[in-house]
Parts: sequence; structure tokens; C-alpha cells
Amino acid sequence: MRVVQKIYTSLMALALMASCSQQSFDLTPQTKNFAQSVKYNRQADVLIVMEASGAMDQQKRYAAIAAQMPALVKVLNAANLDYHIAVTTMTTRFQDPQTQNMIGQGGQFIDHGDGLPLVLSSTQPNLGNVLANRLTFNSGDYLSPVNFGRLAVQNALSSPLLAGLNSGFLRDNALLNVIFISSKEDDVNNTTTVDLVSFLNKLRPPLATTGQRSWFAHYVGVLSNATTDQCASAQWGYRSAGLKFMDVVTASGGSATTICSSDLTVAVQNVQARILEIVTDYHLDQIPNVSTILVYEAGVLVPQNSTNGWTYDSSIQSLVFHGTSIPPDGTPFHVDYTPASIQ
Repeated sequence: MRVVQKIYTSLMALALMASCSQQSFDLTPQTKNFAQSVKYNRQADVLIVMEASGAMDQQKRYAAIAAQMPALVKVLNAANLDYHIAVTTMTTRFQDPQTQNMIGQGGQFIDHGDGLPLVLSSTQPNLGNVLANRLTFNSGDYLSPVNFGRLAVQNALSSPLLAGLNSGFLRDNALLNVIFISSKEDDVNNTTTVDLVSFLNKLRPPLATTGQRSWFAHYVGVLSNATTDQCASAQWGYRSAGLKFMDVVTASGGSATTICSSDLTVAVQNVQARILEIVTDYHLDQIPNVSTILVYEAGVLVPQNSTNGWTYDSSIQSLVFHGTSIPPDGTPFHVDYTPASIQ
């Protein structure tokens, strides 16, 4: 006996029968015919946490990141994602000793004076260029040489900011993605990786029905302190790899990519690919005999391949699609497997 699943890539639809089960889902939000647990409904909340420093500007890293924003938006829109996106910096809120003014974001979302909402949505016109502006800093924005990236995330997603200036960002059913962009390590020592992971796990607990994670962290920065690594934090060769950021990434299963690239295309592609993999993974209602799984897209066999194909994640009992095999919206899929319980 075999289990047949028909996938129309969006939300899952399942009809249970006596001797076998069939599942269907459609990635279009309007289709909600399902009888088992639902995975992400194509909602994603993306928080970009950027280092604001002269070192980033001197190495033209702001320009490189900004140049990739239109491409990122194009891919997310093509995948029919319903997403929110906001930007904050790694500067903390502190009092300037000369002016006595309070400066720094401290987790507050920024707009760089564009007059648009602090929380941007996928429907925002010219979104790629708007993001490019928000991620480009000048000398007046270099508020502190100290990174408070992990603390900024906790501040941004906690009261009073979350209920005030940052309101409207988080949605109950959205996949939360935190993207750290930095040329050096987080400088806060009284906030640990465990603190941030615990905070995010409480804020976004795993789905009760499948155990799938509801948040992920990504890092674009310096990956190693080894002198053999050509990627440095500053032009004079200083290295300060973001090990604390990468610990959060590892804990969540996100992506970590070097910032030392002329155009940062690969870095942005890795982030967007990971987001798409997560929102299109497909939970199987029974544990499969993995060797029997066959996946078809529009009648064409999709290979079991971690680059451009599918893999099975036993920890969440799900198929994960990769690369060119990530299901386009509305594409008919057919999955056939034999449950492991059937001998």
C-alpha cells in the first residue's frame, strides 16, 4: 500500500481515507482546504539588523548590500510571499556627553527620513530602492563604534517598542527571520547567545503540530579570525569575526555568508534561498520509508538532491525543497511514498 500526496504548493489540504491518505495544498492564500496541521501560509517577517560604522562605509559594504535589495525583493515577490520587513541598527540608546541628547536606535526601526512606514510590506511600491536607502549610512549615522546587535533584536521585539514605534511588524503566523549584517563581533557580554535564543523561542515557539521552528537567524559578516582568511573587519587587517552572531545562526539553522564580496550577491542569495526553503517545506502526515519517496513537478521527477532537488528532514518529518526545485506558486506537485510502518 502506498500513500499518494498531491501538492499544489501553498497551504496543505488533506483528505484521510480508510486504507490510504491523500494530501493537497496550494501556495495561494485563498486555498485553505485542509484537515491536518498547516505549515507557514507564505507569511514572513524580516528584521535586518545593520552595523552603523565608518569601517563598513570605508570598505563600501553599505553600497554592496544596498545594491542587492532590488534583487532580494524581486525573488520574494516572485515566490508570492506576504512579508513585512524593517531595519534597525546595532547602536544602543545612549546620551551624548557633549549635547546631552539621547541618540542611537536601541532597536527602534529606522526610515532615514523617507516618510514611509517604519514597517514595510511586500506591497510597498519601489520597495527594493526604499530598502537600499534605509541600509545606506553616512557619517552622521555612525553613532557608536560598539555593536549591540543581539540586544537590539531583543529591544526591537519587546515592549515598549513592539507595542509602540515598532508595532505592526510581528504577525502570529509568520516565519520570523533576523538578518545580522556586520563587519565585526557583537560587543555586548552581558547578553548571551542562550539569552537571545531563549527569547526568540518564547516569542516564536515551534509549531505545536509539526515541531517546525518559527524563527531563523542569518548572518552576513566576517566568518573567521584566522590570519589566513582574507576577509577582515577593517582595511588595516583587523579581524573580529561575528562568532556570537553565528552561534545564534547555528542554533536556528539559518545561513552565514561572508561580507567580503564585491557585490554580495551570494550572501543575499543564501538568505533568500533559506527563507524560501523554510516556507515551502512540506510536512508528511506519516513517517516515510525515505527510499520510496518520489516527487514530481508537473509530471517531471524531481531528484533527491540538496542543491537543486529535495531532501527529507526527519526532525520535522518534512520534505525540504532546494534551489531550482523550490515549488513556484501554483505549480502542481505529486509526492508518492510508502509509510515506514508498512512492512
